[in-house]
This record gives sequence, C-alpha cells and structure tokens, in this order.
Amino acid sequence: MILATVMVSQSRATPYDFTFTQTGGPTTADGQIDVTGGLATSGTLDVTGGVGIGSYALVPGSGGDGFFVWDGVVATGSDPFLDVDGLLFSNGTNEFNLWGNSPGNYNLDGNIGGTYNPVAIGEAALASVPDSGLTAALIGGAVAGLAALRRRFAK
Repeated sequence: MILATVMVSQSRATPYDFTFTQTGGPTTADGQIDVTGGLATSGTLDVTGGVGIGSYALVPGSGGDGFFVWDGVVATGSDPFLDVDGLLFSNGTNEFNLWGNSPGNYNLDGNIGGTYNPVAIGEAALASVPDSGLTAALIGGAVAGLAALRRRFAK
C-alpha cells in the first residue's frame, strides 16, 4: 500500500496557473498547465485582451509547424519559467506560442488566420495551484495501512 501511495503521488501532474500581460499593449491572457517531470502535459490558455480572444488547448510535446517551434519545457521556480521555444496552444484554427526571453520578459505570439499576429512582449507569472487534499488523503491511507499491518503482526 505504501509503495502504491508513493507511486501515485510521483506520477501525478502538478497544476500551475499562469498569466501574461503585454507591456503597454492590449494582449492579456491567463491559463493553467499540468506539469509532470518538467514538461507541460495538458492545459488551457484564455486570451482575454487583444487579437485572438478565446480559449486554446495546450499542444503537448514538442514540434514545429512553420510559425512556431515549441518544446513544452517548464522550469517551475525559475524566471523565466519557459525557454525560447515554450508552449503552444491551439483552438484548431488559431494558435499562440508563449515563451521566455529573460527574467521578467516573455512573448505571447499568435498565428491568427495564417498571419503572424500579435507579437506581444510582456510579463508572465507562474503560480502553483493549492493542493486539493489528495496528498493528505494518500498519506492518511498509508498511515492507516501501516497501523493495520502493525496490529496484524502484533498478534
């Protein structure tokens, strides 16, 4: 039971919220990504200001499509938390690439209708999402299992 608890907690993705605000411009966005082993595995981007307002899904993994190159690498606890390839989000028609330039400096670039627009430079922030209680439940289950084993072998 303990081994199962440890394995479940190690393979579980950690959710992070993020925001982007263009310096002196209209482009704003926020979203959430799930990170496992330093890679974004799923997530969403909501563009709330500027060109391409709408919701987009993370394109997991790495690749290139003629407009953007992405690798999905996320360095939690670092600034920038994304490298120069970053993350790609798509809604099937349009797409956005969020990537890091240097500390405090990020780009959110769009491919809207086949046009490279916007090119938005600004600030981004990454914050972990508070634990929903699953960790405590897993630890509690492990403790209960140990107590049951102790009682069994004490007889």
